[in-house]
Amino acid sequence: ATQFISQASVSLRESKGRFDANIADAMGFGSANKGVVLGGYSSVSAYMSSAGSGFSSGSGYSVGSGKNYSTGFANAIAISAASQLSTVYNVSAGSGFSSGSTLSQFATMKTTAFGVKDETAGVTTLKGAMAV
Repeated sequence: ATQFISQASVSLRESKGRFDANIADAMGFGSANKGVVLGGYSSVSAYMSSAGSGFSSGSGYSVGSGKNYSTGFANAIAISAASQLSTVYNVSAGSGFSSGSTLSQFATMKTTAFGVKDETAGVTTLKGAMAV
């Protein structure tokens, strides 16, 4: 619950039409801290071994269950930020299935699908709605 940013009243006149990510979060544009995916857990294995995660001991999916469901997490790719996803490709370039070949729309993972950016939120203009 601590990862949710409280809703706040932000004056458009005081902001001069320039929003940063914190003000945009406070106004309700994505009112969650998007940087935390596995909050409170140091790794994927720590999340899986914790009780209540669905992968803990006794659930049938834990390490040592014999089903080898947990081996997919052994070589998990840790991504620090969504902007780093542009270097991860499912299909190598030049194979005919890369981005732009119109053969596979999922050949390249696009970072724009996530919408998570640590940049200043772009506001076109507020002068049409109110005097800034």
